[in-house]
Amino acid sequence: MRTAFGGWEAGGILQYGSGPSQTIYGLNGGAGGAPGGLQGTGYNVNQKPNRLLRDCRNHGGLKYQWYNPAAFTLDNYALGSFGNSSVGSCTGPGLANTDFSAFKNFKLTERIGMQFRMEFFNLFNKTQFRADQNNFQLSNAGGSVGQVCDGTATTGPCAGRAANTFAWTGGDPSKVPGSQVQGNFGQITKDRGPREIQYALKFTF
Repeated sequence: MRTAFGGWEAGGILQYGSGPSQTIYGLNGGAGGAPGGLQGTGYNVNQKPNRLLRDCRNHGGLKYQWYNPAAFTLDNYALGSFGNSSVGSCTGPGLANTDFSAFKNFKLTERIGMQFRMEFFNLFNKTQFRADQNNFQLSNAGGSVGQVCDGTATTGPCAGRAANTFAWTGGDPSKVPGSQVQGNFGQITKDRGPREIQYALKFTF
């Protein structure tokens, strides 16, 4: 009984936390017909989009599609504005990880001992998405898929739109059909790995 049930040790590390605040960026690059960019600042990198839905998350479908492409838009964007999708308004993937270890100690002689170790990393084999491996950029090719409207067009993508607004024309095969969104927008490309199990023997003397 002592040999079978004695000498056991157990340990664990629990890591649980919410995800970090993240910012969605709209257009990375110049907008055709808007030399100063969509915001009019002359800075064409990481301009903010408009928010259509309160919830950033994508529900259903592929698990690694973290953000919902339909929640954001640059269509009908008013030139000179800054977009209403504020800084840090979305939440990235959190952490829910359990590590566990069990040790069995044996006394071989008066001076020599042996320990058998079993260690489990990500014990429940839960997918741990990495928050830093996400694509936050809605679009990368404004000039090739959109145009500035002057408020006078009666046909085409600018028909019925107010002056100084931006209309998307599509035509980029790398984007989601019928929208300005990149095909990999909001998709996480890496995780922290599956469950790992290791065994070891340790001698003490």
